[in-house]
Amino acid sequence: MDRPSAYKRAAPRQAAEPPVSGPSSADHLPSGEAWARSVFIAPLPRAQAELAERWPAIVGAPAAVRVTDLVDPRRGYWRSQVGTRIAPAHPAAIERGTRMHRTLGEILGPSAAFEVQIARAGVVGQIDALLDVPIELKTTSRAVPAEELLERRPEAVAQLVAYCALSERPRGWLALVAGADAGPFAVSVGEFDAGNLADRLRALAHEADRFRYALEKGSPASLPACRWFDHGCEFQRDGLCDCSGTEEEERSPMISGIAPGRTVEPTRAQWETAWNRSPAAPAPLVSSFRDLVYPRLAYMEATRGRAEGYPRTPASELRRRLREVLEAGPVGEVARLLPRTEQAPDLIESWQGEPLLVRTTHASVRPSPEEISRSAPQHALELGFRCAAVGIPNGRLVLGWERAPTGQIPFQVLRYHFEPLGTFSRMWRERVLALEATRRDGRFERLAACPAWRARSCPYQPECGCPGGLTSR
Repeated sequence: MDRPSAYKRAAPRQAAEPPVSGPSSADHLPSGEAWARSVFIAPLPRAQAELAERWPAIVGAPAAVRVTDLVDPRRGYWRSQVGTRIAPAHPAAIERGTRMHRTLGEILGPSAAFEVQIARAGVVGQIDALLDVPIELKTTSRAVPAEELLERRPEAVAQLVAYCALSERPRGWLALVAGADAGPFAVSVGEFDAGNLADRLRALAHEADRFRYALEKGSPASLPACRWFDHGCEFQRDGLCDCSGTEEEERSPMISGIAPGRTVEPTRAQWETAWNRSPAAPAPLVSSFRDLVYPRLAYMEATRGRAEGYPRTPASELRRRLREVLEAGPVGEVARLLPRTEQAPDLIESWQGEPLLVRTTHASVRPSPEEISRSAPQHALELGFRCAAVGIPNGRLVLGWERAPTGQIPFQVLRYHFEPLGTFSRMWRERVLALEATRRDGRFERLAACPAWRARSCPYQPECGCPGGLTSR
């Protein structure tokens, strides 16, 4: 079967907003911040109104459950309980999976949307790629023919069918890439018909209710057996679950009545050729955009060890709800963009075609753009780096305030405009070079200091010497 002939997803929409004419953030940042003269901030009232219209339905509903938790509910339950206390079972495999997703993006190119976030019926999913069919990508050590995917990878097929239901696509593709890190790779692409989409969506909503019930009761007793028991389950390995292996097995309603997959040709052969011809990209010199925003902190963590519980904090309930509001829009509105540079540590999350950040503050009233510029310049830095990675001069910040009065819409939408955008490309290179030099000689004083709010609670004080406030070096 040929590649889909038309791209039918909803194209990212850019709201018709007034041009950015707000004050330069340079007026509200500590002196010496030359990059701030390239930043302009203004509200996006129409985008704000669009999200505000969705807000009552989202905030009044139970929290959304991820598809990945529903197709493997016992592991999803224990993941929700132990959080980050569990170490990744196979860090190399996780890194390999990330590289594979980027390679898929290079193969499909601009005709596809990547890592599409979508929420419906109390369920949220992330679709690896979307043409006129959703595509789920998995990596494995051994090749599996398309006709055997349903039997040997039922969770992956269930995940794909769930994405078909969420995106209202009657069929989907499951791509399995087998091989060592350097190849050669064997690729199988199976097409599956999802059946009645309305029935699938109702089944998803029912499974989400069931999962929430287990969380409410504090017990997974009502959930089916884990297929990974005694087969490498990381929760069993680390003694974090109470599974016995005697729990009742149950077939996912997502694959009930699903026929075995059909090989998609010539797409399968084309993808396999492309994967094997694709050169291995060099590893990015920074592991996250956070390393670019806080390079001194990144160096201290790498050389002194990451302090327990710092600086990561669990996502707040408000931030989760803000994400649900965004994901409740048209299919394809929230997706990731392919970076133009191999040095970008990840694909770039976007909303309506512009790079996106979702953040919260402990404020009780709506902060003005000037106050945000002064108290949280890191938002401009991170958005600037993300925009530079994709060559788009506009980015969006959805900022919520945790202590907003009851009944008030507790967020605002701002557009950051970067002109010239090359300012952030140059600063990216400068900060990477500074990090590389510091890794060689240990002179971390050359690295940009953390802002005051982070420096005050930093576990590396006073050694790190951050005086508070960002300094651009």
